[in-house]
This record gives sequence, C-alpha cells and structure tokens, in this order.
Amino acid sequence: RSIFGFAYIYSYRDPMFGIPVSTTGNVSLPNAISTLTINPNNGKWGNSSSTQNFTQDVGTTKSIADPTRDNYAFNGWTLTGGGNFSSGSKLYTFGLSNGTLTAKWKQYTLTYDANGGTGAPSAVSGTTFTVSSTQPTKTGYSFNGWNTQSGGGGTSYIAGNTLTPGEDTTLYAQWTENTYTLTVKSSSTKYGTVSPTSATLKYNGTKELTTTKKSVTGYTISFNGWTKTSGILSSTANLSTTFTMGTTNASVTANFNGTANTYKVKFHGNNNTVIQEDSIYPCY
Repeated sequence: RSIFGFAYIYSYRDPMFGIPVSTTGNVSLPNAISTLTINPNNGKWGNSSSTQNFTQDVGTTKSIADPTRDNYAFNGWTLTGGGNFSSGSKLYTFGLSNGTLTAKWKQYTLTYDANGGTGAPSAVSGTTFTVSSTQPTKTGYSFNGWNTQSGGGGTSYIAGNTLTPGEDTTLYAQWTENTYTLTVKSSSTKYGTVSPTSATLKYNGTKELTTTKKSVTGYTISFNGWTKTSGILSSTANLSTTFTMGTTNASVTANFNGTANTYKVKFHGNNNTVIQEDSIYPCY
C-alpha cells in the first residue's frame, strides 16, 4: 500500500487448462490531506492577528513568512502535531496528521547604570528603545550622557536617541569631574595678608590657607577669624586653616581689625606746670 492507494498482485489457476496465472494492478484512493494551523500568538501573520487554517495534500509544502508584533522580536515557531517545518527554508511539509505552528516572541531589557552616581532611570523591556531624558546625579560631577561601556569606550547615546540592540543591554552614565574656584582675601590689606589668594579645586579637594598680621605703627592689629561662602574650614580662629571644597565656587576671607593706639600729650608752661593735656591718635 502507498499513501495514495494500493498496489496488488492477483494469482489464480486457469479452470480449463489448470495453468497458474498472475496479474497485477493498482487501486487508486483519494489523496490524503491534513490541516496546518498558524497561531500568531498575540502577533500578526499575513496582516491578521487571528488563527488561520490551511488544508493541503499530504506531502505538499507551504511557505511560512515570519510574523510581526509591536515591540517584540520574533523568536521562531513551535511545531506541535504532525508535519515538518524547516526554519532554514521556512517551508512546512504537510504530514498525515494535522499540525500547528505557534509563534514565539521575546523582548530585551535596557538597563541604566548610574556608574557611581544615583537616580538612574528604571530598566525597560522591548526591542526598540528611546534613551530616557532622566539624568542621574553624582556629587562633584557633571552628567555627560550614556555609553555601552562603563569606561566610555563603547557606543555613546544621549537623551532621545533610538537604539535597537538585539540583546539585553546596559547603558552606563558618563561623568565629567567638575573644578571650582577658591578666592581668598583679606578684609583689609592694611592690616593683614593671605596666601594663597586663589586656587582651583575639585570636589572635596583641600587647600592650606595662611594669613599674616601686619605691623602698623600706632595701631593694634587683631585677627578676627575666617569666614566663607561655602565649603568647610578646619578652623575659623587660627591663622592657618585647611579649606575643603564643596560643589560651588567659594570665597574665604581673613578678617582683621585695627585699633588706633591712644597717646597723651601734655603742654607745660614756663614753670613746668601742665597747662593742657590732650589725647592724640596716629594718622595713617
């Protein structure tokens, strides 16, 4: 028997002569058929999201195009039942029993890594991504976009860029270290000096500051401490201090006060008698 009918051999003995006789032939049967069901599994196949059935003769083939699904990547077909499917040629061969092809789907994950900072966007799943406009932060640094490598040696992206990675991908925040200006001054160069008068520092960078009181004839000079607009001073009372930079430009002032000394002047008459006494102050 074949798929499409029967072949036979019939033998008998001739009733007149008693001679054995054989004959052969074929009996044809209707061709066998089977049904293929295509299930796009929430996607679309042939512009339809519905399950579709196709009935053909056993042994014949049907070309199977890839289905589509928004924001998903096609991940092949799963065959259940009869028949045979070749993913290489994308041909289904109808078997003796019905078969079903069910589409498989996958998504990729895009992960954002703050790379030492905080506040990275949440991970998202899909196949095509638009880079988030959310920017992470890192104290003392400026955000400088994203890169597929933490050290910046991969592909760079900025907010609004589109990427279709084809695999799970991590974008790493890129940072540029900031520098800040420190200005150091005396409240009165008449009474004291400072060193240095300026410096460029990074966040948490430090600088030793010193001040020197001047000697001014007729004046008593006092140092009244350091003041600052930002940052940290290890001491505000000592003539020397250590400044630690914050995240903004800073100004530090050494504060001095000069008090004029008082002198008494007595005017004597001819007989050495004090006829007048005044207080005088130096003129500087």
